[in-house]
Amino acid sequence: MKKAMFAGLVALLAGCSSLPPAERLLEQQERELDTDGSTTMLFHSALYYPSEISLTFPGFILGIEKSPVDIIAKNGAVYIKEIPGSGFTKEELADEVIDKKILYVSHIIESFGKPYGQSNCVHYNAYYREGLNKPKPPIEFCNNSEKHEVRPEKAYMDSWLAMSNLKRLIRDRIESYTHVIVVTMGWNTVQEEAVRNFNSIMKNLKAASGDDPFNPLFIGVTWPSQWAAKWVEPIVRGLSFPWKAHDADEVGLTWLGVLLHETLADIDKPIVVIGHSFGARATSVAACIGPAIVAEETTKSENNNTIDYLINLQGAYRTNRLLGQHREGKLQYDNSCGNVKRIFLTSSVSDTAMDSLFWRKDKYAGDDESYDRYCENGNSEVRCGTAAWSGELTITNNVKSNVTYINADELINRNSYLSGGDAHSDIYRAEHGVMLWNMLSHSEE
Repeated sequence: MKKAMFAGLVALLAGCSSLPPAERLLEQQERELDTDGSTTMLFHSALYYPSEISLTFPGFILGIEKSPVDIIAKNGAVYIKEIPGSGFTKEELADEVIDKKILYVSHIIESFGKPYGQSNCVHYNAYYREGLNKPKPPIEFCNNSEKHEVRPEKAYMDSWLAMSNLKRLIRDRIESYTHVIVVTMGWNTVQEEAVRNFNSIMKNLKAASGDDPFNPLFIGVTWPSQWAAKWVEPIVRGLSFPWKAHDADEVGLTWLGVLLHETLADIDKPIVVIGHSFGARATSVAACIGPAIVAEETTKSENNNTIDYLINLQGAYRTNRLLGQHREGKLQYDNSCGNVKRIFLTSSVSDTAMDSLFWRKDKYAGDDESYDRYCENGNSEVRCGTAAWSGELTITNNVKSNVTYINADELINRNSYLSGGDAHSDIYRAEHGVMLWNMLSHSEE
């Protein structure tokens, strides 16, 4: 009897194994772009579930991904320009941006904040292929005129087309908005989690604004912030820290920088840029240094767009980049990032992600020891303050500076759901929305 059951099981398994594996709807395109890995696919998950992985309010999701240069830049060179004051030569900037893989724009999704995610659509999609319509693609274009097949070998160069389309969309609509808000999250934040975080931040910010006029045009930027690491996952992810720190810099030197300095150039509304952890790193590079890439070799553009607010929550970058002495071979923010009108940094003693970098002499912006260095020793370089548990801000000195450093020990001190670093990710509560609104509405006081 047992032998018969075993033989039947073997036959069943043999029959199953003869079936071809079922493919994902975008798997062919993913293989072409080398984004079909168990982790790399997580950075375009909203293309699979545009109604479910969705903003709960109107806005855009700008998806940045990374693929091999020899796949996505075959028919077009990657052009680099000099950035005076960045601390890097043109050649060093090229080394930062161009490796075996390079970042590119893979999709731009628009959400309308409707029930059930109705009408959510895509303005640009590197995974779209003409003729593949049985079954239908999981997301449709907002307009038929935007349908454009991006061949893998042109995915990098066509990213400029994506950003040009976004610029046109913003210019056509900006009049009805009060602000432009750009948000980027940090290390090990896949797209689905990033979108959830965007919803939390904006819900709390909107609630805190009360009856004040606040109708922002929102752009959430997602990027490949996590390594594929199924085996000994915690160890491998921990070891990925320096590589993902570099990738965050690269995001700022490429498409996030293009967004801030070119796509949003000459927009006559306050531009607010919010980043957390490595997202703070990426946003600070994008705002303070800007893009090192250009669409054409002859382009001589300057990264001088004025950013109204740069808010770096528990920033995972050396404060010396912004406030200290330049270290040879390191990026620097020239003139304390003078093109940004108001910069806010937060720190917390309860953020142990900062403590894990104990060997660093130059502390990260989110580290309480960094705050102490600049605000507790009679230093007059920056404006200093504290955040109460309620999110209310108190300025503790009268220094005139575009940089305000906030001690958030009383506010950032809880462990966010399923997050590491103790209070490192404690930025999603209603009180944090109050803090953000106070930064935007009372920053001159």
